[in-house]
Amino acid sequence: MKQPQQSELSLYLDDVRIAMYSTFLFLSILGGILTKYATDIFSVKPTLIDWWFGSTNLCVVFDFSPSSLVIPAFYAVFLIFWILMEALLWFRQKEAYMAGQISRGWYWLLNYFRIQESLSAIYFTTIFAVNPDLRELSEGNPTTMIIHTVPYFFMIIAFTNLAIGDVLYDLFTGFASIRGMSETKRSINWAWYLLAAYPLIILPPCLFIMLHIVNVLLKPPQPLVPWRYIPDQWNVTAYGNLTLDQLPCIENNWPSDPTCSGYAWCANCPNFMDVVTAMDHIKTLLVLIPPWVKAIISSIWLRDRIYRLNISIMPHFVDTRIVSVDDDKNYVNLDQQ
Repeated sequence: MKQPQQSELSLYLDDVRIAMYSTFLFLSILGGILTKYATDIFSVKPTLIDWWFGSTNLCVVFDFSPSSLVIPAFYAVFLIFWILMEALLWFRQKEAYMAGQISRGWYWLLNYFRIQESLSAIYFTTIFAVNPDLRELSEGNPTTMIIHTVPYFFMIIAFTNLAIGDVLYDLFTGFASIRGMSETKRSINWAWYLLAAYPLIILPPCLFIMLHIVNVLLKPPQPLVPWRYIPDQWNVTAYGNLTLDQLPCIENNWPSDPTCSGYAWCANCPNFMDVVTAMDHIKTLLVLIPPWVKAIISSIWLRDRIYRLNISIMPHFVDTRIVSVDDDKNYVNLDQQ
């Protein structure tokens, strides 16, 4: 009988990482194009997110039709790559721990990162299912806005953990066989010093945005939606009929102005909005672009050194051929024993 052939399948971590980041960038760009050319969200201010947080963040490209009808399908593809990447990261850190390259403490920290990142990516699907309900918000109920925002908050943590955790792993294990960080006899490329500085660069804007979100959720603006969503209600308030260019935080007098959001500081005051916008854009670029570029460089120029999981594929089956009963070779004569 012909012996079954064995096949080898190699999964390269950075190939999967490129696919994951590329998919997320694609769905973000696609959502931005659909939102810009099919809605007036970017042109008419203030948006609902402006009103709460003082800046329009990435969520705005996912929230409105037709983007909200198209993006979930692409996010499902992104989620497949994300979970596959997390599995490869776990195998990599497990092997490093067994080989003594990382300590038990670092191993369990990286395990926590993998769990938090996986659950956050799954939880992020909630934003497609629950959009802010303008009717409930106009009635003073912030539930849908909070449910919609919290998954975004945890996804920021996930992207931050993923980027920083990967850098820590590289520095401690000597990514691409480069262990020059602790060897004085070996010259170190400037890029590795930049790699070591990356956590210090990415943490400030990410922590700022995370604290900013918590600050707003603790004290949302009142009312919960800007004038353009409920003009009739605003016409009978003390502010009168507002103009199209009216910004959030109407009196700019936090905390006595109820239209100001924020518990610890004013989140949507006009003199603070530029800072929030800049920090949010920096955060988005830092958690997406450097890891994506690093994965591309690794996959092309360091392909023989990056982590890969080799899987052996071989068919396993039971031989079910019928043996002829008159074939004495297949019998054992019990009488002769």
